[in-house]
Amino acid sequence: KLKGIAVIALLAIFIAGIFYSVPILQNRLVTITDTKMQSNSERLLLWQSARNMFADYPITGVGYGEFHDNYQEKYILPEAKERYLGHAHSNFFQVLAEGGILGVTGLLAWWLGTAIYCIRGWLGSRNIGYLTLMGIFAGLMLQGMTEYTMGDSIVMKLFWFGLGLSYQWIAVGMADDGDAT
Repeated sequence: KLKGIAVIALLAIFIAGIFYSVPILQNRLVTITDTKMQSNSERLLLWQSARNMFADYPITGVGYGEFHDNYQEKYILPEAKERYLGHAHSNFFQVLAEGGILGVTGLLAWWLGTAIYCIRGWLGSRNIGYLTLMGIFAGLMLQGMTEYTMGDSIVMKLFWFGLGLSYQWIAVGMADDGDAT
């Protein structure tokens, strides 16, 4: 465990050094937290609109696929400059607005269930398929913090394809161990 922590710390120091020494990366890092930038401020306004939808429809949300129409007709904030956006630019806020408590509960159960499944699978078998499954899933959700990845068809096709490959990798690994029938 100590070696793993040391490797992670060295990797973090290395990445920080790269960001410190490359001005383009420094500028990009600054823009991520700048709320006055157009794309960042629009995301914050979209998220506020999603919270407003949730406040009005807390149990079931406005309905699957109904964010765009509700946003355009009722929930768009006066400060919004990009007036024709159709999704919340966040998996969480999109599901919050469209699915309410029921949708968010299902999303969080999916996240937690997948994480537990992958961690238990990895610890129990050391089958790398569990790590690839977790990496693919975490990547989609990480990108989904600031973009609605679950509504992008090519992203989701690659996601499901990657999960299928990971499950197959797990099955092949189990067959090699004599565990699968």
